[in-house]
Amino acid sequence: MRKKKNEGIKFQRIDADVTDALKSKTSKKAEKEMEEQAESISKLMKKALKNDKITVKVEKLKNKKISSMITLSEESRRMQDMMKMYSMPGMDMSAFGGEGETLILNASHPLVQYITEHQDGENAEMICEQLYDLAKLQHAPLSADAMTKFVARSNDIMMLLTK
Repeated sequence: MRKKKNEGIKFQRIDADVTDALKSKTSKKAEKEMEEQAESISKLMKKALKNDKITVKVEKLKNKKISSMITLSEESRRMQDMMKMYSMPGMDMSAFGGEGETLILNASHPLVQYITEHQDGENAEMICEQLYDLAKLQHAPLSADAMTKFVARSNDIMMLLTK
């Protein structure tokens, strides 16, 4: 009866969450500030993305070039793998409402610092959408509709740079 002996043990992929190896060490005071930031940024992201189910965290990552990334719960990851295995590529995970998805924003990145300081700014929501789509692209291609919006938004951002 080996099952009884190992009861309660769960196996997870190492990329199911941001590990301490990717995070910079922060003081207790800085952690408290990031928690406060996360609350206000979370509201802004949920509003910009029109998605109340997404979890948003603010972490201080060692790599300052990473602005955002997405982690998936083990259940969501397995569902995606199963859908791929059974050849259901047309089915979008957003059909599940993005449950199990956590958006990690890097507190060290200038874009995240900008939206923290300019939440009511003219371009804050556009930056939030772009940060989310960039994080999504690290996992899989965007749906056709999301890709169209991403390209249009990218062009809008480049036009802002020309002004």
